[in-house]
Amino acid sequence: MKNTEKVSLVSSVYNIIENRKGKVTAKHLEKEVRYALTRLVRERKIKRTRAFGINRIDYFYVVYNNEK
Repeated sequence: MKNTEKVSLVSSVYNIIENRKGKVTAKHLEKEVRYALTRLVRERKIKRTRAFGINRIDYFYVVYNNEK
C-alpha cells in the first residue's frame, strides 16, 4: 500500500468517526467497509474472486481491467 493510499484510508476512517460523533466501534467500521466493497462490486469497478488460502477458501477483490 502506497503512502498516499494509507493517508486516504486514515482520513476516510476519521471522517466516518467524525460523522458518527465519535461513537464508533470496530463493527461499525467493518459495516462501512463491507458496504463500500459491495457498492464497488455492483458498479463493476472491482470483482470478487475466490482462491485457496492457507486453511480455507479466501476472497480477494481485484480491480477490473478497463482495456477492451
